[in-house]
Amino acid sequence: MVIGLFPLCAHDFLINEPRLAYWALAFYFSAIWGLYFYGEFAPPNATKRNALICFFGTGIFSIAILLFAYSIPPFNFLFSLAHSDALPIKFFGTLTSVAIPEEICKALVLFLLIYTSKEKLHPNTLLFYGLISGLGFGIYEGVDYQMGRNFKYADNTSQYYLLNMLRLTSIPFGHAIYTGIAGYFLGLSCIYPSRKHGLIFIAILLPSLFHTFGNTMGGYFMLGSDALAVLTLMVYMSKSQEFEKALCEDKSLSKDSSNGDASPQYPNG
Repeated sequence: MVIGLFPLCAHDFLINEPRLAYWALAFYFSAIWGLYFYGEFAPPNATKRNALICFFGTGIFSIAILLFAYSIPPFNFLFSLAHSDALPIKFFGTLTSVAIPEEICKALVLFLLIYTSKEKLHPNTLLFYGLISGLGFGIYEGVDYQMGRNFKYADNTSQYYLLNMLRLTSIPFGHAIYTGIAGYFLGLSCIYPSRKHGLIFIAILLPSLFHTFGNTMGGYFMLGSDALAVLTLMVYMSKSQEFEKALCEDKSLSKDSSNGDASPQYPNG
């Protein structure tokens, strides 16, 4: 009943408050995605408390940090490059002024969980928390676009409607997938500390590249990029034990093992 009637309630009670109605519908779609992720991908040690921290922490605090960072040079200059007609310059501008800052923003709450947790968090646990963090970002961005930017990007009311639907459905899902990838590598950095810096670098760079390619190319290229990101995340989930085994057997980790700090083996999922 709640799922079926909530949009109707938002319309009836908030018809004279469009901004509140947009927020209500954004929460609605994000909640549906969140429940789906929780039912399908949450490992046994994931908690509802941490999931809520990821969702609201990113949507409230991390967004505020990101907006503050955008007011500091050189982001204004880099952001102007993202609108260049030259594809290489546009790609570089989008990567440095949009994708990387946003992916760091969404990963901040994951770093917080890592440093406050009393035990090492498994990659699949942080992958799940990353999915939820991405949704928290998507809800803010979706409302922001519906209240302003989509008017500029749409040529008519039909396009405006479709752009709004994308901001409530596929685009928050894409943000979730990007941060899920980041969460997986951050989880690996927890249990394989000798590879910590390299894994953190990949955690930010890889989803940023997916993000940048989709934003820069648009159209079918964006669809293909996001589909590839989903498939990449699925590979990480299905091959998690193999990746961990490869890292554990790496000769560069032998020193950790000899000191009794061998990385624990976790069950897949």
